[in-house]
Amino acid sequence: MLSLCFVSSAAAVAVSAAVLIAVAFFAFPSLGILYTLLLLLIVELFSSGLIRRISMKELSKIGSALFERCDPDAYIHENERLLRRLFRRSRYYATVKSNLAVGYYSRGEVERGVALCQELIQEKEGTPGASILPILYMNLCTMLLSQSRLEEAETSFHRAYELVVKFPENTPVGRQYRWQMNLLELRRRVMNGAPSDCEAQLLQRFTRAASPYEKVNIQHLLSILYRQNGEEGKYLASLRYIAENGNCLYIAKEAVKSLEEL
Repeated sequence: MLSLCFVSSAAAVAVSAAVLIAVAFFAFPSLGILYTLLLLLIVELFSSGLIRRISMKELSKIGSALFERCDPDAYIHENERLLRRLFRRSRYYATVKSNLAVGYYSRGEVERGVALCQELIQEKEGTPGASILPILYMNLCTMLLSQSRLEEAETSFHRAYELVVKFPENTPVGRQYRWQMNLLELRRRVMNGAPSDCEAQLLQRFTRAASPYEKVNIQHLLSILYRQNGEEGKYLASLRYIAENGNCLYIAKEAVKSLEEL
């Protein structure tokens, strides 16, 4: 996840800058205003670097709420807290809002997640260097597929693909995006009722999954696949895994209900 630079408000930044200038100028009057400003810039760069490092640690903890503990409520709460500390024009503002969309989706508020993704796409489409766009389109496609809005999902899928292939394959971002597109392609095939050879690939993805959240979501796809194929034993096994490991995720709650009804 990207690190965030916390700011409370424009007024706070302006006041802080004025105080630093005053302190530096009166502490070192012989430097003059030009060198005082240069000193201020050095202090600011150092402070910003420190804030970013601290923020990265905090963001890792926030991410663990969803990806390790499968707790969308805690994830949403922490991202909402971060959002209140950011300027709307901050480079990280869209990232935190994108996190919120994923949190809403994971909690079962799919329409709310869709609306937020669409809002962010509208803001970022056509913006140079908007590297978050592939993620937004991939997330939107996932959400639309869950609602069986297949035609809209198809449009989002192809837009995501167009953006992802622009990133060189030999870069970390390029590899990561292609890895996620592969999983999205599997999801697309399952939800469209064309799951040929999907089981083996999903099971392979399951063994290589980076987090409990990813594992549970892959098992959810497998449960849909097994239900389509009428494989009751495998279907029940997937439901049990989701129910036991999905904690507060919406799909875990739904799995519990399905098991109780069987």
